[in-house]
Parts: sequence; structure tokens; C-alpha cells
Amino acid sequence: MHRVLYYDCPPYAQDSGRFLHPIDPARTPTSTRYQNFWNSVLSLLKSKPYFAVRLGEVSFDGWAITDKAAAEIITQARPPVADDFQPVLRQKGVDLRIGLDVPLMAKDRLIDRIVIVSGDADIVPAMKVARREGVQVVLTSLGHHIKASLREHADLYRNVDLAAVIASTYPGGLPQRPVPTSRPAASLPES
Repeated sequence: MHRVLYYDCPPYAQDSGRFLHPIDPARTPTSTRYQNFWNSVLSLLKSKPYFAVRLGEVSFDGWAITDKAAAEIITQARPPVADDFQPVLRQKGVDLRIGLDVPLMAKDRLIDRIVIVSGDADIVPAMKVARREGVQVVLTSLGHHIKASLREHADLYRNVDLAAVIASTYPGGLPQRPVPTSRPAASLPES
């Protein structure tokens, strides 16, 4: 194994107030708890041997009413409520990083096999270059939808039952994170 490359974005944390929630102006796109959780996951991954984290950016493009809420508002003639809206968050630069790393590693013969866990067809050009360079491309699903174009450009396809892997690894259930003793659990931030 050369290295595990994990591509993602840090959680959205800035709120300039540019896009206020349409019903509840105090509501933010992501909670502090969510941000802290994902920042700790990314920090943990960065500390692992042979693991590299490549981060893009995330943009907040406002609030959108959910399809379910829109249908209910129309069919039941009810007014919208705060929970009917969800933040529109978009990853930026992640596909570009994958599109650069995969072909460069393939052309430099740093890898002979690449395992891709993604459902995003934007990486198909990188997969094509890797295969042309003689790299075996393995597409893996963790139970998510895989587009036909991804399967078409992979040498092998594997579906991993993530729930079964977790159950066999942790037969008693996932380990619980200890609650800090320096302050009571009730004082953890909610928003």
C-alpha cells in the first residue's frame, strides 16, 4: 500500500449572516457539535500512518426548502416552519484534487492499484488515465448508489456491507466517547 488518501472538506464553520434562515434567523447551517465532531475525525485521520487528508472547501449557498416540506405545504396548505429548510452546502476543490493526484501517481508509477470509494462520476477522467497507465482501478461501494459510468471505468467492483464490518469489528456496539470530567455533559454546546 502506498498511502490512503482521504478527500473531503472541513465542516462549514463561518456564518457571515449573508444567508439568514428564512424563519429562524438564529439558526446556523451547522452546529458547533457537528463541527467539533468532524474536525476531530479529520484530526484523527491526519495523525494515522500512511494516511493523507486532502481538504477542499465548503461553501454555504443559502437555505432550501426540502422536497417533502414543499409537497406538504402545497397539499396541506400549511405554512412553512423552520425545520422545512435545510442548508445548501457544496464541496469545492475536492474533485480537482482527486483529478490531479490519481493521474500523477499513475504516470509516475507510484501505484499499481487504486481503490476508490465514491459515487461521484466527476472522477471518471482520473480513472481513465489511471487505467491507461496500467493501474488497476477498484471501485468500492459502502452501500451507496454507484453511477453506471463509474462502474464502466473500473476494473473491479466491490460492495462492502459497512454495517456488517462495524458489527464484526465491534460486536458490543461502537465504543462510546467518554464525557469530559472537567465539565458536566449538560453544559456541552447544542448549537
